[in-house]
Amino acid sequence: IALAGGCHRVVDAMSNHISSERVQIMGLGAIKAFSGDRDGRASLESRGTLKVIVRAMKSNMKNYTIQLEGCSIISNLAIDSNTNQISMATNEEINAIVAAMKTHSARPELQKKALSALKNYSFSESNIETILKCSDAKRMIIWASKQYHEDCGEDAKIVLDQLNQFQQQKNDRSSSSLPNLHDNGPKVDEGENEAYEQLLVSLRLGSDDEIINNIINIMFERPLSDKIQDSGLQNIWYLLLKNDENKELVAGSSHALDVIMTSMNERSTPNDKKHINIQEHGCNIISNLASAGATNRLRLIHHQNNLCIEALNNAIENFIAVESVQVTALAACRVLLVEEDFLSLAKGTDGLRLMALSMRVHQTSSQIQREGKSIMMKLHSRLSSRRLLDKNEDPDVEEIGALLESLSISR
Repeated sequence: IALAGGCHRVVDAMSNHISSERVQIMGLGAIKAFSGDRDGRASLESRGTLKVIVRAMKSNMKNYTIQLEGCSIISNLAIDSNTNQISMATNEEINAIVAAMKTHSARPELQKKALSALKNYSFSESNIETILKCSDAKRMIIWASKQYHEDCGEDAKIVLDQLNQFQQQKNDRSSSSLPNLHDNGPKVDEGENEAYEQLLVSLRLGSDDEIINNIINIMFERPLSDKIQDSGLQNIWYLLLKNDENKELVAGSSHALDVIMTSMNERSTPNDKKHINIQEHGCNIISNLASAGATNRLRLIHHQNNLCIEALNNAIENFIAVESVQVTALAACRVLLVEEDFLSLAKGTDGLRLMALSMRVHQTSSQIQREGKSIMMKLHSRLSSRRLLDKNEDPDVEEIGALLESLSISR
């Protein structure tokens, strides 16, 4: 249908009948189907479809279906999944997305589709600049993340990280000298900027496995650079979100795990605000790797004298006041807890005490309380079952029970 000119006919019909909501809805439904197809995408792009979609959205701000379908199509056209090419966004597209978010703030599905579009656009620096020019964009991203965290939190974080990273890079470039990345320590080597540019270039070249290997190698070669470690971990996390093959690649590489865990552990000075992002990205990586199966979980748990457990404990203990780090670290612990080996190591490395401490410090955080309670209840249930099977007293059961009571958690 696309090759026969069907896409062009639909776009023309929408353009010629802009005042008909019914035509716009039917047209957007057809375009959405075409936008997921290679030939359909090419046909739509050649017809200037985005301008017609934005016009339909502007003319029908209160029509939820038009706004939802519009955001979905923009998201599909923002990135070509076959070539990983990012489309260039105009002010009109970004403004239409943000306007839809504001007008339909009570609809989580629309917020999710809008953030998906912004996320896809945000992998291009040019698009990031366009997003930042929209005065309400960042505010709405933050709002949607808080209001609908389960649906929107992940994509919102990706976009916000990209925006913040871009602004930091812009500030760095405006400085005549390298930034002092360690207030009380040595500056990074003089090759940092060149290595960072190499890292950015590597993100656009090759297959996923080649990109991941390039990132790991650059991080390994520049261990003193916070900027490279931060960007490296962030982009590894994004690649893990794409598929399980990438998770298997990273979890199966002892070198990659060494680089990731070392980056976290060497930047775990208590309450060092410069390294909050690194801790969050690292914990997210651990959580994503662990979610891909028992083999990956065991690789993480037993890697290099429990380096992963050390990284999680350091994140919890040394960034105890930072809610975002606590949420990501506890989420990683919850996923790893599926394995019996993690339970033994958590007890032996003071991990249980740290998890309980996190819950006490953040009593008003629903996310931390939810993650912490899930962990503690699983621990107590598993230990209780073990005691029944062994028919022996297990002091660990009493210890967890005492923790539950101290945290006012009903068993």
